[in-house]
Amino acid sequence: MFRALILLVMMPGLAGAQSFSLDILQALKTAPYITESQWRELTAGNTVIYELDGQVFAYEQYLDDGSLFLIRTDDQSCQRGTWFMRGTAFCFNWEIERQVCFHHKRLGDAIYILELRNGIEINEYQRVIAIEPRPMQCGQDRLSALPAPPRAHA
Repeated sequence: MFRALILLVMMPGLAGAQSFSLDILQALKTAPYITESQWRELTAGNTVIYELDGQVFAYEQYLDDGSLFLIRTDDQSCQRGTWFMRGTAFCFNWEIERQVCFHHKRLGDAIYILELRNGIEINEYQRVIAIEPRPMQCGQDRLSALPAPPRAHA
């Protein structure tokens, strides 16, 4: 705790970033959910680019039928998966990962993703920074085929 206080005193910008994050988390508590039909309309046939803590961390390509997708992470590897709705939660099954459920919420013009653990939103969010009508490619040799993600502005 003492170490964290020293960091906040020595780095005032860090304190501002934490405050901004807490403001967003507070606003997301009452933000409207994105519905299944809205998500399908936004994502079918498109690639969604996500950021976490200000850094791009994943790409998801939703196939035309909307229920199958590919996810590509930092190491450029891809996994296939399926998704379904459970109440207001979007639940994802990947080939080698455990099932994870999220709330998708809209705050202004932005879309935020909040992971659920035991049905409760955790205090961390992802943000959609782009939805593009182009295919995603996997593997190191394919990385240059995907356009660079737009720089996110909070």
